[in-house]
Parts: sequence; C-alpha cells; structure tokens
Amino acid sequence: MKIKNNYFIFIFIFNSCALVPSISVPSYIIDSSTNNLKVNTYKGKWLFCKVTITPSIYNEVMTSTKNTLNSKFGERISYFSDSPILIPEKLTFDLDESILTDIKNGNDFDYLILLDVNINKNEFADYSLIPSSDNSSQKQSVSRINIYDLNTKKMIYNKQVKGIIVSNATSGPVYTKNINKLSLKTFNKLLNAFTNDLESFN
Repeated sequence: MKIKNNYFIFIFIFNSCALVPSISVPSYIIDSSTNNLKVNTYKGKWLFCKVTITPSIYNEVMTSTKNTLNSKFGERISYFSDSPILIPEKLTFDLDESILTDIKNGNDFDYLILLDVNINKNEFADYSLIPSSDNSSQKQSVSRINIYDLNTKKMIYNKQVKGIIVSNATSGPVYTKNINKLSLKTFNKLLNAFTNDLESFN
C-alpha cells in the first residue's frame, strides 16, 4: 500500500510540474537615428499627427500623448485629429522634403511631431499547451516618434522603442504577454524617454 501511495504522489507531482507554464519575458530596445539628445520646447508652433496606432490601445495612447504634450507646449501644440488642418495626403512615418514643404506652405507651423505605434509580428498565442516549434517566432511591437523642422525641412529628432518576445520554450505550457499589452508597454517606454528629452531653454 505504501508503494502504491508513493506512486500516486509521484504521478501527481509530475503532472503538476508539467502544467506550470514557462514565461517568455519581453525585451525592449531603445534606439535613435539622430544625434539630438534634447528637444527645445521654448518656442514655435507645433503640429502633432499620428501615423498608425493599434486600434485597441488608441484611446489610451492618445490620452497619454496629449497630457504630455499639453503640459510641455500649452497652446502652441495642435492636433491634426482635432483641427481642420490641411495636410497633402495620408502621412507615412518617414517624410521627404516635398511633403514637408506642402505642410509648411499650407499651415502656419514650425515643427511636426509624428507618432507611430504598430504591431510588426504576432506569430504565437498568448497561452499555449504546446510550445511553438519554430524558435524564430516572435511577437514584436515598435513605437516611434519623429520630429521635423518645417522651416529647414529636416528631421531633427527620432526615437523608437522595440518590444520583442521570442518563442524559446521547449516543453510544457507557454505564457507570453498579450500583443496589445506589449504594444502599450512599448509605447509607455517611448513616451517616458521622449518626455525626458523635452526641455525649455532660451
């Protein structure tokens, strides 16, 4: 009877351990393609436009963004989504000089801020009893900000944060952060970094 009881205890412990999910932790990479470390918010009229924002987090992203920009720029910031402002076409994230010239000629702004919060990859489930057999599978979200000087037609600031989860479990259940939560976390890290780069100096 003792051997039988030990056998059942062993089976119970084995099954319990097998059901404990492995957790894939996201990694975040902050990068910039410009040398400017700070943005001078002291003067000028600013226009904010969104390029792409994941719909499920749109309201939260816009609320946080407006709260940050309003506190730094006050009445000198305008939002394309809230104003009858003319822009030549649906904006992409990387703008050439001709588009910047059209925006400047059609509107009385000195600077343009573009925000892009996008999902690049969502290749495996949030929770699965069967791990992905492809270790190259990823969840990936990228949040980016570009600032253009509309007077010189040059990009003066860029910062991006990439959030990545790699499917690296080999056995047992797998739990990973939901792609929308990954996108929001990536955006919040970008917004924090961007806020730290906003300064007012004469």
